[in-house]
This record gives sequence, C-alpha cells and structure tokens, in this order.
Amino acid sequence: MTGTERFILIGCLLQASPPKPKLTAEKLEVMEGTSVSLSCSAAAPCPKLLPNLTWTPKLSDSVDQLQENEDQTKSVSSVLTFTASHLHHGQKITCRALYKLQQGDIQKTSNTSLTLRVLYPPKYTSVSVSPSGSVLEGSSVTLTCSSNANPPVQNYTWYKVNGREINTVGTGQNLTFNVTEYSGSEQYYCEAQNEHGKENSTTAQLDIKYMPQISDSGSCNRTEAEISCSCESRGNPSPSMEWRVSGLRVTNSTDRLISEEQLGNTGLRSSLTMRHSQGDTPTLLCLSTNTLGSSSLRLLVPSPQQHWVCVGVYKYKSWSKPMKALQGERGGDNYATLQISTVTSSDYDAIKKDVDASRASPPKPKLTAEKLEVMEGTSVSLSCSAAAPCPKLPPNLTWTPKLSDSVDQLQENEDQTKSVSSVLNFIASHLHHGQKITCRALYKLQQGDIQKTSNTRLTLRVLSMPQISGSGSCSRTAAEISCSCESRGNPSPSMEWRVSGLRVTNSTDRVISEEQLGNTGLRSSLTMRHSQGDTPTVLCLSTNTLGSSSLRLLVPSPQQHSGERAHVSLL
Repeated sequence: MTGTERFILIGCLLQASPPKPKLTAEKLEVMEGTSVSLSCSAAAPCPKLLPNLTWTPKLSDSVDQLQENEDQTKSVSSVLTFTASHLHHGQKITCRALYKLQQGDIQKTSNTSLTLRVLYPPKYTSVSVSPSGSVLEGSSVTLTCSSNANPPVQNYTWYKVNGREINTVGTGQNLTFNVTEYSGSEQYYCEAQNEHGKENSTTAQLDIKYMPQISDSGSCNRTEAEISCSCESRGNPSPSMEWRVSGLRVTNSTDRLISEEQLGNTGLRSSLTMRHSQGDTPTLLCLSTNTLGSSSLRLLVPSPQQHWVCVGVYKYKSWSKPMKALQGERGGDNYATLQISTVTSSDYDAIKKDVDASRASPPKPKLTAEKLEVMEGTSVSLSCSAAAPCPKLPPNLTWTPKLSDSVDQLQENEDQTKSVSSVLNFIASHLHHGQKITCRALYKLQQGDIQKTSNTRLTLRVLSMPQISGSGSCSRTAAEISCSCESRGNPSPSMEWRVSGLRVTNSTDRVISEEQLGNTGLRSSLTMRHSQGDTPTVLCLSTNTLGSSSLRLLVPSPQQHSGERAHVSLL
C-alpha cells in the first residue's frame, strides 16, 4: 500500500503524514524577461477540509482550485505565473500544502521545492584594484573585473580613458601593469560579455604616489625695479615649494613676495616677486618637496641689458644729469640718442622711436584677483596690467575666455612709468570652476610689422551647492524598476535614494551603484525589485557642505511603456 493510498484510506482521520504536493514547470531553464508558469497540486481526501496551498517566495497572486481527477479522487491545484528575473536564478521555490484536521485543531504540512535556472547577460559589473588604496609610482597594480552573469562571463575587455580618448589595453578578468605618474590621470573600465549580452563597469581611477617633478616651463623676467619668477611642480602627495636666492631661503617681506596657486589635487604654482639693484643678477633656485622626495630647478635671471625697452632719438627738454649732447639741425636744440625703459613727455620730445625687437620678450602682464576661491553667484573682478614702455605704442590686452566686455586704460604709475590696465568683471558660475583665465598683452613693433605677446593666467575655484540634472529618470520592466540621477557641486556631492520616504541601502532587492564624473560630479543608479501593482515614490537627494538639492522621479505605472519619465524638482 502506497503512502497516498494509506492517506486516502484513513481519510479524514489523517493519522499518517500527508503526501507531498506535486510541483511541475514547463521549463526549469528560462531567459530573463520571459514568463514562467509553475503548477502545484495536492491530494484532497476530505473535500470538506481542503488543503491550503501557499508559495514561497510569493512572486505573484495565486488562487487554489478544487478539481476531480480521472480516478475520481479530488485534489487542490494552484498556478504561479511571473516574469523571470536574474534575481530568481538559483532561487528555491516551494509549494506547501497545509491540512487542517478535525480532531484537536491539529495541522499537518507537506511541501515540494524546485530551483529555477535563469539565463541573463552580465550585471553589476565592477572593477577592484589590488593593492587597494594608493600605490607608489613604478609598482605593479592589478585590476580585476567582476560581474554577475548566467552563463558566466566568457570575455573580459579592458579600456583606458585619457580625456576624450578611449583605448583598448587588454583582455581577461585581470589586468596587471606598472604604474607611472601619468596613470593617476587615466581611468580604467572593463566590459563583461556572455552569449546573452554585455555590460560596462564604472570607471576606476588610480591614486599614484610620486615624488615632485618640476616643470621646465619655469622662468624669470625683470624690469628696472623687479625680478619676477614662476615655477610649477606636481607630485602626490601634493608638494610644497620654496625659493632660494643666492643660496638663502626666501620668506615673505617688504622686498620679496611669494604667492601660490593650487593646480588640481597634485600641482602647485609658486611665484616670486622681488626688488633688486640695477646691476644685481642673483642665482635663483626653485625647490619642491613632498613625503617621497624633492626636486629643484635653477632659473636663469635675464641680465640688466635684456630689458624690454624703447630706443630712439629724443629731444631733451631739461638736463638733470650730465649727458653728451648732439647738435641738432636747428640751432639751440639739444638731442641725445637714448635707450630707456620709459619715456615721459615731461622730459623728452620724441623725434624718432621704436620698440627694440632684438631685446628679450616683453614682461608678462600682472594678473590679480581679490579671491581665487569664490561662491557661485558672487561677483568676480580680475585686474590685468602690462608695462607700456612706449606710450605711443601701448600693448593691447585681451581676455580668454571673454566672459564680459573690458576696456584698456593707459595709466601712469607712481614711478612715472606707464602701463595699460584692464578689468574683467563677471558673475561666478559652476561652469567657471577649474577654468584657466588668461590675460594676453600684444605689443606691436614699428619695424617690419613685428608683434610680440606675453600672457599670464590663473585658475578660478568656484564653490557651489549641488545641482541635480533634469535628465534623471526611472524605467520599469515586469520585475524591476531602474532609476538614475546626476549631480554636480563643489565640494563634490554625495547622493542618496529615498523610496516612499525611506532611505535606501544596498540589499539583495535594491542595488545602488555610483560613477564619479570628473572632480565635481556624481552619477548614481538604483535598481530594485518590485511587486506588479507597486508604484513607489522615488526621491534622489544630493548633498555637500554648502547645501542640498533633490529631485522627485516619476516611476511609470505598469501600463506605461518602459522608459517614460517625468520629474518634479524639490528644493
């Protein structure tokens, strides 16, 4: 006698354990996104005490039905229909039959399980770095690509991003190479592929530690009263810089001024301005140091005769010091052939003059700002001035980029020299952050239509509270809701998701991934399972030390097409 026969024979007394329900599936291996139908039936020896069938997990609603079999026995059946998701792969699905007995409110259960195999393309593709954290220049680093796919990933491809250029650099799950300082400015990502599709990871950027390296663009120029030098260095950790004049370390004083400008996270530009004696040509050394070492650059200071000067023949009005006079064509007028840095009309009448093109390049214009770090929305005023040794041929000042109109003005300085100045006023925007602003001085020479230029630039740092892009959206399939949101701010913002008012954290049902967008941007993506009739409210919230902003994303209802979107900005 079988267990089922004994169970039926005993009938409603149900002394023996009930038989297991029968669980069947059309297919045990299905593609993600296709419909799955599971059928469960359990014997019903007592029609007035029918077994109750339940599914675990409850993937959709189901209804028990009593039916008569061909052998005139009765059974209860239930059908579970749902859309396959990668989250269902390897999941145990159980049908449980609960029998209630007449005697003593006793209950007995039996159950049957099966495991579904779901085929799907790569998902949650990511890059990990070993060793983690920072690595020293010249050492070996290994990038590992991880992805969830069924069947497992068959091909891994590695890409390197440098600015707008993307190059393939390797294949296989691991990529190993020796890093250089330039590796720190490059980003890497991997592509995972199986027979059902492919997916890219987010980019990974390496933190390369290296000793300071001084750019060979460092230089010095001089006027009659000042020597000005600049020097740039890069290193990680960010280096410090110092100046040494004729072997002695320089500190700020009334005669010597040092100013510094941060160049991103790993660079520094230092400028030294100092008064000097006419015949003095000191030796200058720029020294840069961080915790890994130091480097230095000796800068050549132009000798006094290399001034940018005006030369020509001038009629001298009044002799204040001994000079050899030249008799002019007209009696009574005294003339001298002079080489001077500046001609003042109170002393000389110009007969013939020109800018000496054989001399060194013109001095760089002086570019100053009230602040190099400003809040978005505030007014910025930049001032640029350039020496005008020949007042009848003053330099022309131009700004790049041209953020507003500006007018050149010729002015006389306290030392009776002349210069041209220009002021650029504009309202700071987050778009100006990290932008190089250049003041260029163009000198036109009389001889041969020659032109010479010199320029000075600075980089503005604009602080801004987070601004969420209006491109944020949600889409849905039968099994998942996927949302994405982008934000920019300075300092770089953090992001979080709230679903129906509750903060979201990573779990088996909800996955958050993030991608850094430069130094000030962040893209966050949320993927979550949902019930068929569920349409939650989704809020994207972005925060930095200056404030926060949020965006409410509209999740399409089940009857809407996937990809429909709308949003309401919440401040």
